[in-house]
Amino acid sequence: MRSIGSNRVGGTVATPLSLRATFIAIYAKGAVRPAGGAGAVAMLIGPNAPVVFEPVHGSYMADTYDFYKPILSSEYPEVDGPGSVVTYIQALDNAYSAYKAKVKAIRVAEKVANGHANGDVAAPFSLEDVDYALFHSPYGKQTVKAHARMLYNDFLSAPSAPQFASIPGRDTILSTPLAHFVTDIGIERTFIAAGQQSFDQKAAPTMACSRQLGNLYTASLYACLASLLSTVPAAELRGKRASMYAFSGGSAASFWTLRIVGDTSEIAAKMDLANRLARMRVVPCQEFVDALDVCSTFSLRG
Repeated sequence: MRSIGSNRVGGTVATPLSLRATFIAIYAKGAVRPAGGAGAVAMLIGPNAPVVFEPVHGSYMADTYDFYKPILSSEYPEVDGPGSVVTYIQALDNAYSAYKAKVKAIRVAEKVANGHANGDVAAPFSLEDVDYALFHSPYGKQTVKAHARMLYNDFLSAPSAPQFASIPGRDTILSTPLAHFVTDIGIERTFIAAGQQSFDQKAAPTMACSRQLGNLYTASLYACLASLLSTVPAAELRGKRASMYAFSGGSAASFWTLRIVGDTSEIAAKMDLANRLARMRVVPCQEFVDALDVCSTFSLRG
């Protein structure tokens, strides 16, 4: 993959860069432990790649304690599960809003440059502008929530858009501040239902890894990209556009888009992702717990 822009640095042709994202997510005994996972993604970034990252990003950071590691003698983090879900949604709201604002400014400038005096009526960016939507996916349900939240943000930007014609209670939704609905189950369910077809088309093809591997942290979003490139045939992907939402507890988030401009069949063939996932060894829960206990023993010794 590559980023849009010059392939030259200081007058010299840029050398492809190898980038790796990896994490082992394990938790202490309790409700969070089943969400754990492990994985790694390696990418080669350089010119003439079939996957191109577009240059506009919307980013957001906040000082939160939804996930942190205050006990250095333990490999387990302190996790505020409900707080982490709220942090994730708030970060999505802000990163997506920042991205939409930048895209609107670009579209307005383009309209004015082309002689349109009313450039301020440029259509806002929305899910309708992408063919696929990729999210940091600690577990499958969070991806469903994230897609619904993105759709809710689109509704606030363009409530008269055709895809929102059947949204119930629209006047109440529009008159209530966005922040009030961060934990509102009713709003969540409304947009999950309204976006079911969109989710099946845009998000479901990206979830092969997240459905089987659990939380991958740094590797999570790029595992979703690997899933997309492996699930959808290369001929069908070519020319498509996808959104990317990256998140980390603590917290930091970024939203951007990519385009698939070339043949991805070689990437898919070399990953052989479906077959590798099918070969995963499934073990009893107690064997997993015993292995973590052994790891904890060695961790305490260090």
